[in-house]
Order: sequence, then C-alpha cells, then structure tokens
Amino acid sequence: MSTNVKKIIIMRHANAKPTTPPPGLTDKERPLSKKGWEELSNLGKQEREALNEVTLVLCSGATRTRETLERIMGYLPNVQKVLYLDELYQAPVWIYLEEINLWKGEHPVILMVGHNPAVSEFLDKVREAGGGMGEYSESVKTAGICVYTVHSHGDEEIGYKDLNIFIK
Repeated sequence: MSTNVKKIIIMRHANAKPTTPPPGLTDKERPLSKKGWEELSNLGKQEREALNEVTLVLCSGATRTRETLERIMGYLPNVQKVLYLDELYQAPVWIYLEEINLWKGEHPVILMVGHNPAVSEFLDKVREAGGGMGEYSESVKTAGICVYTVHSHGDEEIGYKDLNIFIK
C-alpha cells in the first residue's frame, strides 16, 4: 500500500565557515561555523514540532548539510530512512522536486536538507504557482525551514502548484 506525501520540509543548512574554504578543503567540505551550531541550537518550537513528523530525510552529501542533519537528529524520532545525495549539492531547483517525486509514495513527511540558491528558489517557485502565504522578499536564511503542505492527487507527480507554504 502506498502512502502519499502530505508534507515536505526543506531546510537550508546552518551557517558554514567562510565561502573560501581553507587550504586543502573544497567548497563541498566546508564545515559549519560556530554561528551555524548556535543557529541549530536555537530552532523555534514550531520548527522542532514540524521535524518531529519526518519519516524520510534526503540530505546533500556536503559536510555542512550532514552536520546540520547530525545536530537536528534529536528532533526526528520517526525517521525511517536517511539518504545522502551528492546530486543535491549545487543542484538546480528542479532536482529538488525530482527527488521528492521519487519518494512521494513511500513517506508521508519528507525532509530535504540542502543549499541556496535552490532552497530559496523552491520557495519562489511555490509562491509563483500560487501557494505562498504573504509576501517574502528575502531568501531563506541559514538553518531556515520551509514546511509545505501537499495537495496532489494520487500517483500524479507533485508540481510547485500542488504545494502551499505552511511555515517559513
């Protein structure tokens, strides 16, 4: 029996060390900064409660996204599966939606931990398709979480028009 996804949570990784990685490290290997660890310690109650429902995590393979996920795992008691996907690193926004559609029939709440600009572009695409609440002019901040409710029909692919922003 398939379970259709009801919520999608997309989280931008927490603040990372400087954009120019230290010698010997690639951008993909940049770790979280002290500020990033603090951001994760200060997640709001509403965000922590949303994470409580997650059953599947799709996480970029970059160090900073892996560290972000590691820090919030205590808020994810119902996770059944975690996948690290290198394709989410520096991915165009459509890859995020494509990955969600690959798993939509198996998990009711999916968390994706990724990067800007794709995280903010995803929010923009949902707003442009009519699923936004209010006006947002800024991009999704580091450690920011967007929760989308899904309004799709059965086995059809989820599109931006099928999503409504619930928390930003």
